[in-house]
Amino acid sequence: MAETLQQAILRIPESSPWLDVAYRYQPASESADVGGDFYELFEISDNRLAIMIGDVVGKGIGAARLTSLIRDGARAYLIEGHGCSAVLEHVNTLTYRFTSADQFATVFLGIMDAASGDLEYSSAGHPAPVITGRGAPRQLVSSGGLLGAFPHAEFPAIRTVLADDESLCLYTDGISEARRGKELFGEEGVAEALDRLKARPLDDIVDTLLEHVTEFCGGQLRDDIVLLCIARKPLG
Repeated sequence: MAETLQQAILRIPESSPWLDVAYRYQPASESADVGGDFYELFEISDNRLAIMIGDVVGKGIGAARLTSLIRDGARAYLIEGHGCSAVLEHVNTLTYRFTSADQFATVFLGIMDAASGDLEYSSAGHPAPVITGRGAPRQLVSSGGLLGAFPHAEFPAIRTVLADDESLCLYTDGISEARRGKELFGEEGVAEALDRLKARPLDDIVDTLLEHVTEFCGGQLRDDIVLLCIARKPLG
């Protein structure tokens, strides 16, 4: 049952003619407990794509239920045409009202126009995704606090552009909080590693980054890892 739930949480992103996608899931252990890391990638309407990654506190059935609440609530609101800020505020209300006080999550949500590369995003305390390709890497910083922590939280929307020769890499804190003694791999470490790898194919990027993180912490991961990298294809 746990394996079935995990596969449902980490379902393969829907294929898209506008994107190249590479993704990996690396559990911290062989435990049968269902992890709280998840992602979503799907078409909302013509050329408009939803990108979401999150990490629910804890493991097991409780984490799976909260993941479903967040993911399904967000998907329904996105399909109705709401923007990132409104979607996260809606899902925050659901999480706060219908879960216990010790349940919360970090979530990054983006809506991208595949034709132009315009990207609107909001973040609920999630590690900063990284855009690489042109010049220095750009980190998409968090715009709000943890999802479900407060009843009337706001998650301001921020806008940027993903060019057709750039990649967007999203990850959960199993990467940024990987430890070697007291030293963290860190969000800056993620950005620096991705910048060094940016000329490689997406599959090489995700595999090599996971290798770097595993080597950094001596093969002892403390938390599950989800890594999702996206490159926009020209529509010409």
